[in-house]
Amino acid sequence: MAARRGRAGRLARATLAAAVVATARAWTSLFATPGISDAGMYIAPEAFNHSLIGPVGLGPGPSSHWYAAQWNNPAPLQDARVSAAATVSCPAQGMGQRPLDWSLQSATAAVCRYGGATPAWRVAQNGDKVPCGTEDDLFLAPVGGNYPGAQQGMRRSPPLASMSQLRVTMTASLDTAAASVRCGAAPQCGPGGKVDYGYAVLGIVCSALDAPGGGQTLFYQVLLADTRQHSPCAGGQACSKRPLAWYFKQNPYGASDTIANFGAPCLEPRAAAPSVLEFDALPQLRAAVEAGPPGGNGFFANATAWSVTGVYLGVGLQGSTSMTLDVADFDVSFR
Repeated sequence: MAARRGRAGRLARATLAAAVVATARAWTSLFATPGISDAGMYIAPEAFNHSLIGPVGLGPGPSSHWYAAQWNNPAPLQDARVSAAATVSCPAQGMGQRPLDWSLQSATAAVCRYGGATPAWRVAQNGDKVPCGTEDDLFLAPVGGNYPGAQQGMRRSPPLASMSQLRVTMTASLDTAAASVRCGAAPQCGPGGKVDYGYAVLGIVCSALDAPGGGQTLFYQVLLADTRQHSPCAGGQACSKRPLAWYFKQNPYGASDTIANFGAPCLEPRAAAPSVLEFDALPQLRAAVEAGPPGGNGFFANATAWSVTGVYLGVGLQGSTSMTLDVADFDVSFR
């Protein structure tokens, strides 16, 4: 009897230990709805003002934890769905023959939802009306603390120092990535204001609320594609391994990385099949916050102080460029 009780006790302890290990290794999504599975989508105005339009989408009263940011869009998307001047359109099927559910379209941008319960999304831009020197962005992002009146879609992560991995997963394809000559000249190596180019990007926003001076913010970006990626320009480095580049060296800080540093190729326009991407962003992100920008500039270089507080995914451009990104199964999770 005692032997049986001993064996039962050891079995119970082993089972408990296995459960603890499994729980410790479980992934936790930063998103309230991974995969951007909501029926609707909020729309942010072209200039940030803490307000959102909508949500718009299927239904009456479609729910959403996500929004589309359209920074500097000269022909803003509205909740009227398709403007009379719409020239950026959504095809009837998208990514794997999913049917079109609904769309928002204008003369310069479109957001398209495909596929019902397992959706894919398209963000598309045309920069012909964008003034030279202006960057026009179209991103999908979970609703976070900048919009306290809307349903929240973003969870704050533990400190970077407390995580073992930060996994990014998505299925993505680049339908269009083409630049014309208006603001710059081929091969588009000019500086800002004298260039026509576009890019696809994943952004991870980190905050250090207890940093000296009232808190700090870092915009960490991973380039997924660049229209100059096969040119001799600096933008050609988007698809080559390279050191982290700091584009904002004061608060809010900005650092640019490349998908090549995670062992994956850049997205190519009209590839035969979508790319399935999965990588651990934590080592590169943690290295960024522990090093800070060149010269420091007051950066609070302490991984225990920084947490992930936002994420965005989409396309941006300057000048006369067309960019179209399709995405499904998008998630950022940690353990």
